[in-house]
Amino acid sequence: MRIRDNTRRGSKHYERPHRFQKPVRSALGMVFLISLMTSVSCNPTNREVETETFSPTLTNSVQETLTPHQTNTLTPIPTVTLTTTSPTIPTPSQPSFTTPTIPQETMAALATLDSLVTQVPNLEEYYSWECILYPCYTSGLGLSPNGLWAAFFSARESGGLKIVSIDGTKQWEVYFSELSGIPCPCGDALVAIDHWSADGKYIYLYPYMGGDGGEDWLWRDHDQLIRLDLDSGNWIDTQMGAAYSFSPDDQFIAYRSESGINIYEINTGQEAVFPVLTRFIDFGQFIWSPDSSRIIYVASEEELDGEARETGLTVFLVDLKENSVETIFENDIRYLYPVVWPENNLIIFNTLYERQTYQLDLETYELISIYWP
Repeated sequence: MRIRDNTRRGSKHYERPHRFQKPVRSALGMVFLISLMTSVSCNPTNREVETETFSPTLTNSVQETLTPHQTNTLTPIPTVTLTTTSPTIPTPSQPSFTTPTIPQETMAALATLDSLVTQVPNLEEYYSWECILYPCYTSGLGLSPNGLWAAFFSARESGGLKIVSIDGTKQWEVYFSELSGIPCPCGDALVAIDHWSADGKYIYLYPYMGGDGGEDWLWRDHDQLIRLDLDSGNWIDTQMGAAYSFSPDDQFIAYRSESGINIYEINTGQEAVFPVLTRFIDFGQFIWSPDSSRIIYVASEEELDGEARETGLTVFLVDLKENSVETIFENDIRYLYPVVWPENNLIIFNTLYERQTYQLDLETYELISIYWP
């Protein structure tokens, strides 16, 4: 089980107790409200589209392997037979939740974690149901998508993770200080989980020291993207930390470099580079199409922390099959940026300052104001 937190980088990713305090138990509630409001079209349907065709540069990416992380081997844990039946009496360390509000598959995952914590006591210190369901230290804690690994928060002089195989034969520990190379104690610094590979071989992490304020969250300027080999415990810095984004089919990583937009093919190690005009000082917020064939992103000619707000944002669409780049909005003073691509021809945008949401139809280029939960 993996619950993902996509909150802005400029603000906190989660509600975390100060200095890694254990959380106070709270009741769960889930309310969902979905309503859709359409309004007057904001862009004309007949518009000229500027499209540029590129022959992207192909390179072979070479990653530097860092010193392998020391591994620890645990005594094998007996196999636990799980069922999807909700426990009738919570364990003493867990709150008395009303279990019908939690899906059975989630309860099964929690039962797996409870069993693992019982047999490996050093995992218990920061473990609770609340911090799995509603991240209070960092996002992504709990079971991996394939159910073979579990990630637990840990802390020494900085925040970190304990990544344990469900059969109990392997346990890896990583901490902010060793991944970043920054000496600690370092306050609330931690290690966040970004992605488990679809083949179950790797987990991608990034060391994080808290929000910097302003609009830096838009560009996702993480200094590092770490790939940890779950079989060996070795990790490398991929050098792809700037604005990175994984494709839905798990075949590509898009990231920003001095050359432009790099599209790294995970299986082959090859990269295609789409150049970005030099007048743009920042670009990123890469959002993939559902079929992993296109990317939309935003670029700025000005510092977004300033008050001038003169040039707006420019939105581009990259087609990997056609090797083309299309300008969708140029110097748009609404400061639209993409947030999700739910269907092949529909993209959802937010405005940076006015808190409005719009839907763009790529077939008609009609932009309408909507409510998006």
